[in-house]
Amino acid sequence: MATSQPTTFDEFFNRAQELFLQHPDETRFSVKYRPSEQRLYLRCTDNRKHIRYYTEDQAEIRKADRLNTLMMTLMALPHYDEETIKAAMTDLEAKPKATTTTTQGSSPRPHKGNKTRRV
Repeated sequence: MATSQPTTFDEFFNRAQELFLQHPDETRFSVKYRPSEQRLYLRCTDNRKHIRYYTEDQAEIRKADRLNTLMMTLMALPHYDEETIKAAMTDLEAKPKATTTTTQGSSPRPHKGNKTRRV
């Protein structure tokens, strides 16, 4: 089994996508976080190639969450033709990140009963 360890997250991301496109029925993706080391481990394999990556950087951990969502979305597809996979990747990349905004002085829940409190 050929093992590789990319030096950047983007390189790992691209290799994992390529691996999935080559062998979608045999590709596995795993994520492990070790709190004692504050390190995130990512692995992707199809039993021929094995790609490993680890990081301690918070920005890369957020990117890994996005990759995890992409891989789970792709693996849940009923069939794996190249068009469907590329459409799923494009949809996921196009989705905006969820943000929450609150206005200053507003209460997240009503004050007693249904009345809202004035500030």
